[in-house]
Amino acid sequence: MIKVGTGKLSLPENPEIYIPSRLISNQFETLPVFMSHVLQINRLANFHKDPFDRLLIAQSLV
Repeated sequence: MIKVGTGKLSLPENPEIYIPSRLISNQFETLPVFMSHVLQINRLANFHKDPFDRLLIAQSLV
């Protein structure tokens, strides 16, 4: 949604329709963000500056 809002990504439909439909059709599940994920971010080396990348790495480690 951020990339769509900044004009860096175009989608064939409104994101509120397109993203949920792609999740269902590809049988993807969303990951919740837990406090344990957030706390893990502080333990990461500073290789990745992007906060979303850091959150994904923290989730995978937890």
